[in-house]
Amino acid sequence: MIDLFSKEHIDLFCPYDSLEFIHNILSNIGYGFENEASKEAKADGLAVIRKLLELNLLEVFHWGPEHSSRKGKSYTNEEILDYVDAIWKEGTQYPDFYGLVMFKYKDWYTNALEEEGLTMFTDWRTFANTKIGNIEDFIKKHSPQ
Repeated sequence: MIDLFSKEHIDLFCPYDSLEFIHNILSNIGYGFENEASKEAKADGLAVIRKLLELNLLEVFHWGPEHSSRKGKSYTNEEILDYVDAIWKEGTQYPDFYGLVMFKYKDWYTNALEEEGLTMFTDWRTFANTKIGNIEDFIKKHSPQ
């Protein structure tokens, strides 16, 4: 399993454009155009999505091909993962990810970061290193769970 909280993956936790599409998640854990369609990329991507859901950080804001029938309904983490797994077909790669599910960080997380001074114009890495420090501890401290 990928250590999400390592410095090498800190960009994944930037609330601005770090996980909107599955492609963004894969990019932030080391996958690129040459290997994002692999079975390993999908397995790692689903594991990251699972972990972010378990941390109460992630929510779906667009359901892709089933958006109109799914929007406004509540789903368990497992139901979300099953859906993502089902629509994420083997061999999917950029730009096909744009037609799939879209994510965002939950408001409690972005609000906590903004209270610390983060804006869209802040250099995320500098902010994360100087203001946040340990992102895992920050999440645990601020999570409403």
